[in-house]
Amino acid sequence: MKNRLHPKSLKEYDKNKIFNINIPNASFLFVTHNRCPNSDFTQNPLTWAFETLLANHLSSKITEWLVISDGSSDFTKENIDWLAKRNIINIKAIYHSTKKGCSYRRREGIGLLNNDLFFMGDDDCLFRKDFIGGSLSTWLNLANCDNRISVLALPVLEMRTSFKGRIDRSKVGKIEYEQAWFYHNFDKKVYDGKIIISDPFPIQTFTGVSLNSKKAFLSAGNFLDLSYWSNDYSEHLEISRSLALSGYSMYYLPNIFISATHIQWGSNRKVLPENEKQLMFEGVEITLNQIEKASWQSSLSGCRVPSKDFVINRVGNFLSFYLKVNPKYAHTYAVREFECIINNKSTLGIPSEIFCLPIEQRIYLWKEGIRRGLENTEQITGVSYHDWYINLMNTIP
Repeated sequence: MKNRLHPKSLKEYDKNKIFNINIPNASFLFVTHNRCPNSDFTQNPLTWAFETLLANHLSSKITEWLVISDGSSDFTKENIDWLAKRNIINIKAIYHSTKKGCSYRRREGIGLLNNDLFFMGDDDCLFRKDFIGGSLSTWLNLANCDNRISVLALPVLEMRTSFKGRIDRSKVGKIEYEQAWFYHNFDKKVYDGKIIISDPFPIQTFTGVSLNSKKAFLSAGNFLDLSYWSNDYSEHLEISRSLALSGYSMYYLPNIFISATHIQWGSNRKVLPENEKQLMFEGVEITLNQIEKASWQSSLSGCRVPSKDFVINRVGNFLSFYLKVNPKYAHTYAVREFECIINNKSTLGIPSEIFCLPIEQRIYLWKEGIRRGLENTEQITGVSYHDWYINLMNTIP
């Protein structure tokens, strides 16, 4: 049996009437890389992202669609042309032959947008029916009280339509610089003590699905050029810090009915709950079970990289971020990653298959990440971190 994901009544969670004529228009920015592998366009992740958004309440408030193809070599152009014709919408598309990464292309795209408000979402997400209206309504309410709002982060559920566990609000969207640690946790039900939180609250960092202000991003310097990396893991930490230093605020709305389901196309690390396999999102005629199976059979696309490259990119990318903030924080981060590598702890998101490698190979990956992180940071800052590196190596057993 195939069941539609039915939205909760908007009246139940929007105190100021979602259909208020003051709801602003917005743009939607996608950066995509090889998310249209099939000549049957109805079977592609980018199609599902668009069509779940177009099935949204107030989808008409998206007055500008911009897609930047980051070196795609599949059916992306044909798929976008088909989407525009099928849905009678204007999709601005820019096609690049070389891959520069999400941070670089988002930086490019934001500068081209006509609206101040813009959504960002991954090209392999499925969006709940009230995603657009609920987000814009919430932004309007927040902006009436805070004219420095720059980001409204939204729930991102990894290959599921329900929250996975619970978390205290103190560990959501937070950066602990001295501990060189950060929390996203935008996939969990949020609590304050025993009270469930569903209203927006301030955060320090966000992730790939959000509503944002172009003015704020440009004022803060926009996303960085992180094209040095094949996967720019630190992009949201970088822009979050820039926005905070520029005096802007960020919020998170932990409302399941205004969420996105992240397919994680090409990954089998997240398994769809059994009771959600037959669900279908509004706008698409395919079950989550069918999507999951297709994803498992697909090749690497988007920002996905092989496991060894993942470790090198992750270690180097985050090391570079912390070095620019404070070398002491970077030292703490580097030591923690080393301990994770040698002690077979995957708490930092390292793929489990890495721990099947001999310890010498794992340490090599860590060292290569450190080397590349230092190289990239020295290129950016013009500062030598030779002494910092010697001190780190003397610390490691």
